[in-house]
Amino acid sequence: MKKLIGAAMGVGLLLATVVPTFAADCTVTNTGPFSDKNTCKVRNNKTVNYAQFNNAKVTKTQVGVSNSGLNSQLLNTNVSGGGITSDDAESKMKSLTDVNSTDLAVDQSAGGTSNGTITNTGPFSSNTVKITANKTADIAVFNNANVTETLVSVANSGGNSTSLNTNASGEIDAGKATSKVKSETYVNYTTVNITQ
Repeated sequence: MKKLIGAAMGVGLLLATVVPTFAADCTVTNTGPFSDKNTCKVRNNKTVNYAQFNNAKVTKTQVGVSNSGLNSQLLNTNVSGGGITSDDAESKMKSLTDVNSTDLAVDQSAGGTSNGTITNTGPFSSNTVKITANKTADIAVFNNANVTETLVSVANSGGNSTSLNTNASGEIDAGKATSKVKSETYVNYTTVNITQ
């Protein structure tokens, strides 16, 4: 989830206040011959205050069972070409948990140009032009995650039996039993990019 905060894009975001930098000019002209301390000041401020709260509780239980075993050949008489052959048993499980991810972009680069001009000053003038630009980004991200996961994977091709037979031939050929489990959990990772 990516959020963009800027002069226009930040509207409506939780606890976000954006004051864009603006273009401004100040001019002092035609000062008198004994003018003193004529001042031209421009101050541009851009501030972003943003707080994001992420809270997640995840409980997952998965059970996978694959069974080709537990076969029996019992109490047979005069059986030829018998025996037990079981197929392969394979159990596969995959779990992905991804919570509380934050991709936050703050853009304070937009704005205009400010100018200050003092012209035609008198011979004893003491004039000042001061232009300041302040950009502040106060970003807070609070993450809390509680993940409980239980995975049970069972594969069985065994437990086969042949007994109590008379004149019975054959053997037990059990297939392969394979259990594969993959679990991935991603929580509470945050990326903040600030452009000023």
